[in-house]
Amino acid sequence: MIEPWSTQPPVVISARFRTSLGGVSWTAQAAAWESLAGTLTAQLAALTAQMGEMLTSWGGISALKMEGSVAPLWGWIGEMIIIAQQQALNCMRVAAAHTEAQLELVPLSVILANRAAAAVARSTSPLASAAPAVGGAMG
Repeated sequence: MIEPWSTQPPVVISARFRTSLGGVSWTAQAAAWESLAGTLTAQLAALTAQMGEMLTSWGGISALKMEGSVAPLWGWIGEMIIIAQQQALNCMRVAAAHTEAQLELVPLSVILANRAAAAVARSTSPLASAAPAVGGAMG
């Protein structure tokens, strides 16, 4: 689902953005992906060690056939390690972008204060009757 940010007023955008889990959840996801990559790396090392032991103890054609049958698994685990590492990096990039965006976002308190000041200005201005002609430029 694509967020309709452009159709929402600044108050809603600021409130939703500041109350979201944001960078914290993305950082947690990055840690989970890194953990998966570490687990897969350990599994790949264990498989490699077991195959090494098997090749030295078995010998002959059966050992070569076994090695050939395990090769696709080695490749798959290697690919999954790369994917998990890339996903961890992507999650960290999103967390950093969220933090940066939060620093740039106008605080909700400032938006509300501006809206209140605009309402006071409209209600106390001698030109308040011209507000429809201005097109609501003040708020």
